[in-house]
Amino acid sequence: MLTKANARSLIRELADDPNAKLWSNANLDALASATLDDLWATILSVAPWATSQLDTITTLASPGYVDLRLTTGGGDLTQRLYRLQTITRDDQSYGAIQPSSVTLQAGEVKASDNASYAFFVWADRLYLFPLDTTTDVEVRYSYLPTPFTTLNEGDTVGWPDGFDAAYTHEVAARAMLRGAREDPAGLRAIAAESFNRLLGAVSRQHLGPITPILMDSPLTWGSS
Repeated sequence: MLTKANARSLIRELADDPNAKLWSNANLDALASATLDDLWATILSVAPWATSQLDTITTLASPGYVDLRLTTGGGDLTQRLYRLQTITRDDQSYGAIQPSSVTLQAGEVKASDNASYAFFVWADRLYLFPLDTTTDVEVRYSYLPTPFTTLNEGDTVGWPDGFDAAYTHEVAARAMLRGAREDPAGLRAIAAESFNRLLGAVSRQHLGPITPILMDSPLTWGSS
């Protein structure tokens, strides 16, 4: 696994800009950060458990919701949320409630009277029903790793071990698109091959088939 400094140096060499004539460190870091988030979104759609963070929230905001923003931004989560995995309170697992059972009124969320052990996501708020502000909640979720821009030079880039070519070559190829001065097709081909191998590696960590399940809501398929 590469450090931030190692990765940037390699990207510069691949993009034929070792002396930072075309890209400043700040702009190249921003490009790397955006590219890594793009690639991580694909990884987490193929392997929903490739990253997983468990946060315990001891006090919920009134009338009973978890703020899904980062703690540094005033929220409750320690990592950048991609998708919720499990919600548990008082040894009880919670499931997503149908939107038809939820009413948004006067800036507040209200659920049908029979809603129990259910949650509903509204923007950056995770409401748990019945509403309660005092009982601890365990929120497990997949997350986007720390942005490249905020890593220290010696920090390791958050990425599956052994597949650094997938993002370094992709960032270099995108950098070379500036001014269309060179054809980045070769770099993108290498990046795509490495990324496809990565997806195969992270899609399952064990041998043998598993029972297929749907990872999305029935609403995606037209149910109500």
